[in-house]
Amino acid sequence: MPNHILWVESRPVTAEREDEYNLWYNHFHLHQVLALPGFVAATRYKLSHIQTEWYPPAQNFPAWPYGKEFTHLAIFEIDKHADPQAILEALEAGESTRQSADPENDPVAWGPQWFYESFTEREGPIALKPDGAIQAKPNGDPNHLFVVPISPVTAEADVEFNRWYMTQVNVRRPGIASSTRYKLSRLQGRIDSRAPEPEGEWPYGQHWYRTIYDMYEPQTAYDNLKASLPPPQPADSPPRPRRYSWMAPWPRLSDEHLIYEPITYRVTPLWPK
Repeated sequence: MPNHILWVESRPVTAEREDEYNLWYNHFHLHQVLALPGFVAATRYKLSHIQTEWYPPAQNFPAWPYGKEFTHLAIFEIDKHADPQAILEALEAGESTRQSADPENDPVAWGPQWFYESFTEREGPIALKPDGAIQAKPNGDPNHLFVVPISPVTAEADVEFNRWYMTQVNVRRPGIASSTRYKLSRLQGRIDSRAPEPEGEWPYGQHWYRTIYDMYEPQTAYDNLKASLPPPQPADSPPRPRRYSWMAPWPRLSDEHLIYEPITYRVTPLWPK
């Protein structure tokens, strides 16, 4: 199975400090976190100017940053064989050891932070693609991410929902290399206590799952996704028929679809553990 992930949103504390924010994050903060037991890698991303405007939030906010306060994302990979509870407890207990010399003046504003457990293997295409078997960007650059938060319509529909999701074919589209699904964990922890704390009980007002698609040609993938949209229907129209007779109805809830572009390579710890 893939590694678990800690999803960390943030932004520069002011637009004027963005360069300082990136220097702080890349050369100080990343390595402070990756030095912890269980953390194996991290990659940073920024909200892309390519978005699927037929889905929220770009559907409602057509200009960058599409109504999103937190424009930057770091995905920290946590060893799938490690004990998540021990790692998250150590993460919070050791916050003071990771602070900068002047934490009150750090150039970062923290957004939501969520721990997800890997739910599926990394899924690649089964059939050859029309444009060949390209799976990555040139020179080993990280792929863009297309992130789809999604849930079953009810808890009782979870099994049916996951069977249905296995029939989806986005990974065979041009420009999309693979997908991995993650499930929101009942265990949660924060890298920094200044980040919002989860409220209530699981799923904390969040979707149960995130599907992360790797896009090696984001513009090609965007164009293909847009071309495949069905024509709009009047509000009083009956539901569209299923694509195939063996495919279940769409037992899911979903809202924001976001595309992120990489701003760092995949970073691994500097020091042996």
